Amino acid sequence: MILGINGHPRNEGTCRTLLEEALEGAAQEGAETLLVSVCEYHVRRCDSSEWCSSQAGCSIVDDMWKLYPLLAECTGLIVAAPVFFAGVPSDLKAWIDRCNPFYKDRKIFHRNLFPQRPGALIATAGSERPADFIGTIEPVRAFFFTLGVQFEAQLLIGGLDTLPPPHPILEHRVQARRIGAKIANLQNSESAGWQPDLPWWNHIPEDGGCSCRKK
Repeated sequence: MILGINGHPRNEGTCRTLLEEALEGAAQEGAETLLVSVCEYHVRRCDSSEWCSSQAGCSIVDDMWKLYPLLAECTGLIVAAPVFFAGVPSDLKAWIDRCNPFYKDRKIFHRNLFPQRPGALIATAGSERPADFIGTIEPVRAFFFTLGVQFEAQLLIGGLDTLPPPHPILEHRVQARRIGAKIANLQNSESAGWQPDLPWWNHIPEDGGCSCRKK
């Protein structure tokens, strides 16, 4: 399954449309797809409790536990996000930060080493300055590394503040579909049969290790 993450705080707009186009391109190549939006989930910021350094998973019990299995088991990943003040929106950044248990899996416990999976980024910005995308590209790149996802493609669209509507234009829609098709064709057949060492994402802590953190 190719997972598409809409990182826009509103469940609409150019990012979602381009993500839908990308997933449609993947579906046309025979891939199963799923779109999730950050605005539809309640995910708290990482509280740096260091629970994940010694325990499995995360101490905070919230909607992130619905997302962990999707992130762990998808065979491809496409992230779509607008540029907010030269970075990713705060809701999406919370998702990325809360994936630290996967990072600890790889770097400390050497377990759940995912088979190589393809990933892509679609980012939009109001300005035309290429440097404004750096603060979006790098967190997503780190996100992909943590999940064992290879950064295979990106579509960066700037200047939307001065580009006459409607957005996105046909050319951008076509480019998004091509990215989706590419990710579908790069899926690793080994991913489907992968068995993790410890699938902690299927076992939510009853109190998150600390009842004061559970909301």
